[in-house]
Amino acid sequence: MRQLSIRFFGILLLCTGFLCALMPTVPKAAAQSPNPVYYYENTTYPTDPYPTYAIAVIVEGVGLELGSCYDGTTYDIASVVAGVNRFLSEHYFVYYEVSPQAYCTTAANYQSATNTVMNDIFADNSAANLNSYFEGVLMDEEERYGYAPATLENLNQHIVSNYQADENSKGVYSVNFMTEAFAGGIVSNNNTVCVQPDWSQNQYDAVVIAGVSGAPEISTPCMAQLANGSYNDHAVYFNMVTFELANPSPYNSLTYAEGKTTGTPWADPDSGIDVYNYFVP
Repeated sequence: MRQLSIRFFGILLLCTGFLCALMPTVPKAAAQSPNPVYYYENTTYPTDPYPTYAIAVIVEGVGLELGSCYDGTTYDIASVVAGVNRFLSEHYFVYYEVSPQAYCTTAANYQSATNTVMNDIFADNSAANLNSYFEGVLMDEEERYGYAPATLENLNQHIVSNYQADENSKGVYSVNFMTEAFAGGIVSNNNTVCVQPDWSQNQYDAVVIAGVSGAPEISTPCMAQLANGSYNDHAVYFNMVTFELANPSPYNSLTYAEGKTTGTPWADPDSGIDVYNYFVP
């Protein structure tokens, strides 16, 4: 994974609690209200440094090196745990990310692996550090990864239940669970509406279950439709827009992608600041 640079149009000094960092500001379309300016960014441990301008770091875990996807890279359970532990010890806000893929292994194995990651993180860190800096997990769940929506719904419910048990045992209250749900990017390309075999609105909503916050990657009209429809279905729903420079035009523009997304932006739970998710491929 390589770090990419973004041309920043302004710099703002922000200090909130433990957070004091230089943050970039860029022009936005006023689609979400309020419109987020700050962002989370993913990183690979130990090859990438902490993202300079990010409000929180997401330790990349891809498929956790499970089953047929094992290739000896850094995306294994031990590396993910080590990365989270490092950033917690340095007092950075941190998530970790997992991308369950059916061609790697079964959903049951992902349940077990995510349990191991969370249990190890909780065992290695104090409740004070976890409460102050550990923000949770981001599940990158995509139509093209092969799992049926019902399977992902069961996986998410299991993970949420396991986290709640860990929280209760450790006295921790700050774990958040988010899904970077993605559908329609490969099949429908630039269709103005979702078409089968894209996920339907009901299938998308099943993946983004109650108690889970969505981080939809807005890279096609179909994904904008699903994200906005889910907001309408849930009445009070938070979308953390996921943006990637490698997306097809015009969705490689942050202004355009955010301009297509309605609803309430995700507010970082520790700072209260509205954010989007900047994915670095």
